[in-house]
Amino acid sequence: MTLSKHRTFRTLFTIMQDMPWFRAKSVSAVFEAKAQFGHLRQLVKKTMDVAFPYSAISQHR
Repeated sequence: MTLSKHRTFRTLFTIMQDMPWFRAKSVSAVFEAKAQFGHLRQLVKKTMDVAFPYSAISQHR
């Protein structure tokens, strides 16, 4: 479970690095980029929903 989450995050991070606007050097910069690019946030949410069903995520809250 942890390995698959890490692998998914690494894949998304690699995809974001390939985008020209992605020049984040810190966590705060990543959050700022997510706030500025709402479609990216929706894309990440859709990807996470597909990779990890909502029922599995809600169990860990």
